[in-house]
Amino acid sequence: MTVLFASDDMRARAVGALARSLDLPLDAFGSKNTTVTLIPDHLKVTFTSVRKDVLLTPGKPDPREQLARETKDQVPAGWIGAVLAETSAQAALADGVPVAQDPKRQSRRAHAALGIVSQHLDMASAPTEGDEDHPADSALRDLLRSTGLTGTTPSRIFRSPL
Repeated sequence: MTVLFASDDMRARAVGALARSLDLPLDAFGSKNTTVTLIPDHLKVTFTSVRKDVLLTPGKPDPREQLARETKDQVPAGWIGAVLAETSAQAALADGVPVAQDPKRQSRRAHAALGIVSQHLDMASAPTEGDEDHPADSALRDLLRSTGLTGTTPSRIFRSPL
């Protein structure tokens, strides 16, 4: 799995969701741009900081397509590629932006064309301080389900109920 983030807050939300889902401490996820093996031979996560203009700014699909190719190159042979990416509906829905220039749609399409499942998480869905981050937890669970990693695996990736 690759977490594509433009803001440190998004990385923190992804780390929090992973920690809660896998019952791991927050410090198990290393520094800003790192790869961490969470379940040997089943799940590793690469955190990749991406410039906002590549990840969040509407426009031509080229930057998202290039990012998808770079992400695909990181997926080891025989592994399923998955992306949890930051998105911004506010930027995508700005006045006059054509739907075809929506970075989330472009990213989803570019990753899918390369056989990578993706899920996007908008920073606008972040909870107020102290509240549980249900949107991040749900996004992660949906992504892992799309890859075939479910609560029935021996390591019990999710806490019950699914």
